[in-house]
Amino acid sequence: MAAISSSLKNNEVLPEVHRPTMRVDLFKAAIKGNNKVLIRRLGLPPEAPTEIQVTIETSGPVSQQVVAEHQDAQNEIQSTTRFGDTLLHLLITNRHNVLVLKVIAKDMSPLKAHNNKLDTPLHCAAMVGNYEVIGELIRLAPDIVRDVLKETNENGDTALHVAASNNHEGVVRELMKLNTEAAHKENKQGFSPLYIATVEGYTSVVETMLKLDGTLACTQFSDGTFPVHVAARMGCRDLVKHFLEEYPDDAMLLDRCGKNLFHVAEEQDNEELSTKVFTLTENGSLRVSQMVESMVNATDYEGNTPLHLAAMNGHRSVMRAIWDRSNHDQKALLPNKKAKTPFDLSVIQVTTANELIR
Repeated sequence: MAAISSSLKNNEVLPEVHRPTMRVDLFKAAIKGNNKVLIRRLGLPPEAPTEIQVTIETSGPVSQQVVAEHQDAQNEIQSTTRFGDTLLHLLITNRHNVLVLKVIAKDMSPLKAHNNKLDTPLHCAAMVGNYEVIGELIRLAPDIVRDVLKETNENGDTALHVAASNNHEGVVRELMKLNTEAAHKENKQGFSPLYIATVEGYTSVVETMLKLDGTLACTQFSDGTFPVHVAARMGCRDLVKHFLEEYPDDAMLLDRCGKNLFHVAEEQDNEELSTKVFTLTENGSLRVSQMVESMVNATDYEGNTPLHLAAMNGHRSVMRAIWDRSNHDQKALLPNKKAKTPFDLSVIQVTTANELIR
């Protein structure tokens, strides 16, 4: 068949402000996944496509009726609800995946459409964890999906951000296999998908991201920390363990304040967390043990070792060890830039606690 006209090419997107309002019966059909209604109304193919063929314009006579029918179908496909959702937004959210593929075979332009929150249909798929449709879309139109993955919503989130924040490991895997660079992109808050997943403690998501792009393990976040620091700060024991096992040198990474993994663990108001971080390395190799020893004795930019921070935060088990070792271990007597040793700081903590009791 000859192409209808250049204005009706398969990859054209109607301007956002000119998109028609979706009719109620079409909205209901999309929500319910009414195959018969949508095929009749939109002229969709009876079967899901196995490949996408972009229409190439050629010369030749086309009847006005064909032009009108094509225009009506395209207008309905690109029509929106009052929230700005297109037919694809609705179909993908409700997991009517076969219909999604039939629609893009007719017109793939709504893949790039934004709703009122600037979410694309890819954002919707990431929100609900619809990795099956993402896999099919990538198979049929990888270049278009790669472009859509760059699109951000009102929060500056890509679809990968949304997938990571909702713990949808399958979606994360599909999107990162398409484009690993998306994992490095930050939203308006300065958070990358890896940062979000690490803060939330989504171990499988983080491990999948690292498996597909190992450089993420040593990528510095906008707040100056590294993934292993964030895992320690949030008390994600399994993630800390994974970092130390797979990327042992991460323990030597320093944040903007010169703090390593053990500094970060000890400065938290959570003694159980700091204890867990230290015990993770008890049965490690000689190399890991030597590295841990050096990191435990390392000073930050204020001259504090992790022992200083533990004493400041009143971590009793560490303070007890400091007192037991103070007569024969010089580490407990190493001063910071304020000339305070871990032993001094533990004495201050005990004295303050006694005064409060009185």
